[in-house]
Amino acid sequence: MWSFAITSNGTMFVGESAQLTRIDPVGTATALPSQRIRSLAADGAGNLYGIDSAQKEILKIAADGTVTSLAGANVPYFENTPTHVDGAGADARFFCAQNIAAARDGNLYVTESCNRTVRRVTPSGVVTTIYKKEGISTESELSTPITVAVDSQGIVHVADAVRIWKIVNGAAQPFAGGGSPARDGTGTDAGFSPIKGMVFDHADNLYVTTTQYSTSLSGAQDRVYGTGTGAVRKVTPAGTVTTLAGNFAGESVISADGTGTAARFTEPMQIAFHRNGNLYLVDKADRTVRKITLEGVATTYAGR
Repeated sequence: MWSFAITSNGTMFVGESAQLTRIDPVGTATALPSQRIRSLAADGAGNLYGIDSAQKEILKIAADGTVTSLAGANVPYFENTPTHVDGAGADARFFCAQNIAAARDGNLYVTESCNRTVRRVTPSGVVTTIYKKEGISTESELSTPITVAVDSQGIVHVADAVRIWKIVNGAAQPFAGGGSPARDGTGTDAGFSPIKGMVFDHADNLYVTTTQYSTSLSGAQDRVYGTGTGAVRKVTPAGTVTTLAGNFAGESVISADGTGTAARFTEPMQIAFHRNGNLYLVDKADRTVRKITLEGVATTYAGR
């Protein structure tokens, strides 16, 4: 599992398996003390947060890699043990926490697939539930929150595998995506491949990484081929979905720089917006950090 975030001063953090790497604004990479981080998020004050690999705890991560617990606790769960508990600090409980995002007001938002919830975590570690799916789910409901992002108005957007929803007053409202196959369009007329990451720019356009992925190794080039749908999709505030870079044709590809649909990604994961106005993402299978301009020009920034 690769995780990725960019702090307000332009420092990047990449989490891979048991390794956390810091890339400073001039491109120097430093390996930090071993940490297993599932997802990363940075707030506007330069603080870095993550979800522990057991998916039960929200962590605060210092620039040198030192980790402290903000909320939740990595404790064993037994039969009849409550796994969904709001509260402060270690009194809160998470289960199957998937993804984390930071809002401009400093609050964090966390998706939980097993509890079918979206949780708010304040900077002091107080946890509350802002959405919970109860009972039997239907196709038209948000039942498995996976990926999360927050716009400039503080509206939380959550994706299941192939659809994006707004959380408003505790309810999930359809925003974009009507299931497979992947296709451009507006609202539920658009379609996504499995969604892996989301981030907003300063104009509240939402950028979404998608991939449906299998690999094979090219011995001649020592590169990983992806047979999938690696792409970066753009969703306007009105819900219009277009393809910014990459493709979703399901062809066999090697990650490659290029513009628009000529660019190729093998397994794009978490994506972040940089203060310089560009997007950056981790391409997990290719072991690279990719830069994508808002015009759709994709280049390799680090790795390989």
